[in-house]
Amino acid sequence: ATVLITSQQMPEEFVRSTVREDTIANINAMVGRILSNENLTRIMDANDLYVDERKTAPLLDVAAMFRAHIVVAPASTPSRRDTSLIYSITYDSDNPKKAADVANALASLFIEQSMARRNEQASSATQFLRRQLEQDESQMREHATHIADFQREHRGELPSEMQNNVRKLDMLTQQRQDIKNEISTHESRILTLSSAPVKEEKSQNEVLLETTRQELAKQVAVNTEEHPNVIALRRQVAELEKVVAEEKKPAIPPATENLIEAERRSITTLKKRLAELEAQIQEMSDRIDRMPAVAEQSASLDQKAQVLRENYLNSLRKVEEAEQAESL
Repeated sequence: ATVLITSQQMPEEFVRSTVREDTIANINAMVGRILSNENLTRIMDANDLYVDERKTAPLLDVAAMFRAHIVVAPASTPSRRDTSLIYSITYDSDNPKKAADVANALASLFIEQSMARRNEQASSATQFLRRQLEQDESQMREHATHIADFQREHRGELPSEMQNNVRKLDMLTQQRQDIKNEISTHESRILTLSSAPVKEEKSQNEVLLETTRQELAKQVAVNTEEHPNVIALRRQVAELEKVVAEEKKPAIPPATENLIEAERRSITTLKKRLAELEAQIQEMSDRIDRMPAVAEQSASLDQKAQVLRENYLNSLRKVEEAEQAESL
């Protein structure tokens, strides 16, 4: 019998093989497995060979006797350009039918061994690539989780939020200026209310002062400065002037005081809001200052994610090709 051993006939651009080509060393290894005691015993049982010898001699000796009548060798010497090999399988026997059956059985074993070896190699390659795919997928998912944690940790500082942060900072700055202007307005109102003239009727001391001054003028007209009445009236005028001057000190009416207190409460509320805005502005400014470093880290994470995704897709493609090759 003859066995043709050739390379894959399906073009590599359609299906990339994951099995090594059959070399002389691989073929010799297959020949060794074909001529194993187990296989030779199966052939002897199937074809009733060496029945008498198996009764008297050990099975190993009978298998060796059987093996001595079998020749498996290249039918021609292959050259470097050859893509196929032809092996000749010969069995010598006095019975032509048994000789043909044994040769065909050995050829079938040759094919079975070749298919088993190729299937084993293809399956091993597929399993290896699947493990690599699982590893790449695990790394990609782990990195995706890392990116999600990074984005959650730096929420508000990501590159995509730069314009939004700048807009918020401008808005907060404008609000701060508006509140400062409003505080100035309330302070001006307090100053205006505090300095407003108060129109009141003359007090009794003011009336008495005017009357005493008139009496003093009459006494001065008829008496000298040393006259007791003049001296007494001048002293009385001086005392009344002090009392009236004390009474003339600014006094804010209750209604005006209530307005001033309301203005002060408004200023307190505005100053509290202003402090909150100052804290928000400082926080937003610090966040914007951190954004370049965060953007650099984010870009590095995205770049690594892209590499991991390309590795995963490459492994996925290899697995699909290996499964297709294994199926073929």
